[in-house]
Amino acid sequence: MVQSKLLLKFPKIKHYFFDKNDSLVSKDYLYIIKNCVFPEQRHTNKIVFIHGKRKKYLNCDGLITDKNLFLGVKTADCLPILFYEPVRNIIAAVHAGWRGLLKGIVDNAIRLIQEKGGNNKEIIAVIGPHIDLYCYRVNYERVLQFRKKFNFHAEIYKQGEWYLDLAKIAINIMVKFGINNDNIEIFRKECTYCNLRYPSYRREGNTTNRLLSVIGIR
Repeated sequence: MVQSKLLLKFPKIKHYFFDKNDSLVSKDYLYIIKNCVFPEQRHTNKIVFIHGKRKKYLNCDGLITDKNLFLGVKTADCLPILFYEPVRNIIAAVHAGWRGLLKGIVDNAIRLIQEKGGNNKEIIAVIGPHIDLYCYRVNYERVLQFRKKFNFHAEIYKQGEWYLDLAKIAINIMVKFGINNDNIEIFRKECTYCNLRYPSYRREGNTTNRLLSVIGIR
């Protein structure tokens, strides 16, 4: 398990980025699994603001609330993003793969936090363990898709192959929406493909488990 230095400063919330071993050793894991609310995760750009404790919300990839709930997303190379707006006490958990980023899921999450009274300049955004730039090989067509959509470069070309930086894309979106760079944290050294503690779709295929990322209001 890893935790955010930024989010640990706020006693009103709990958060976790669990690895494969935490189901065996973490005292909090089973309780959180039992009480956590999840989006269905279909690589959409849809975010839902929730009030109740239904276990799963269909046809969306992110949840936002200001209630005493745990929100979670499950990933295996994609970006798990946790948001916290401390003034209005709003939390969000977002699953952002390449499809979701292209469709605007990060944009939609920030807009909805703002619609619910949040101030973008107060938002804390944490990108949890995910596949690193140097492991995320893509075809040139995907590179062009992102260039056309965002009008900046988030790729490198190395030894005849293209590699894409999903986290850089997400951060660029956050900054454009007014989130302070100092309020953004990213787990760059926690590559899910390289680190066997984490599930990786690229490494293990669809049979792999999922990394559980959770945020909750106490």
